[in-house]
Amino acid sequence: APLAFHDVSSGAASRPDGRSWANAAEARVCARLCGDIVRTTSLSVGVVAPYRAQLAELRNALRGIGGDVEVSTVDAFQGREKDIVIVSCVRAPSHGRDVESIGFLADRHRLNVLLSRARLACWVVGHAQTLRRNDDWRALVEAAERAGARFHGGARPRAARLCQGAH
Repeated sequence: APLAFHDVSSGAASRPDGRSWANAAEARVCARLCGDIVRTTSLSVGVVAPYRAQLAELRNALRGIGGDVEVSTVDAFQGREKDIVIVSCVRAPSHGRDVESIGFLADRHRLNVLLSRARLACWVVGHAQTLRRNDDWRALVEAAERAGARFHGGARPRAARLCQGAH
């Protein structure tokens, strides 16, 4: 499936419950992308994140969007498919401190689940500088760059363009 990477360099990770990670800026970007898809297509959408706290952020941001949208953790999404899968990576600097580890995201099995559940397109939303610390994620960000499918900040390419030939 075609891949796009949305670099949210302004986002910050936090632990609202003291354990699980969330990133409100990423949740807002995911919601805008999801809204664009729902308004312009009849495609099914899965929004997937590795952390439960991010699910709450995503559900809050997606309130009122409608359409065929499922929000789930990576593990719960295993074995499922959607036309478009939007991945919220969550991990980013927190309180001005760099991230020492990308946590669950470093697990190749989970990365495979994240990237292989989309029938038509997979859009990854994350903090590129943080993800580049891992060889697999660095390769993914660089592949998106080579394909001209890395977008910065709030850039919102037309959903139809990213789904070209998908419907």
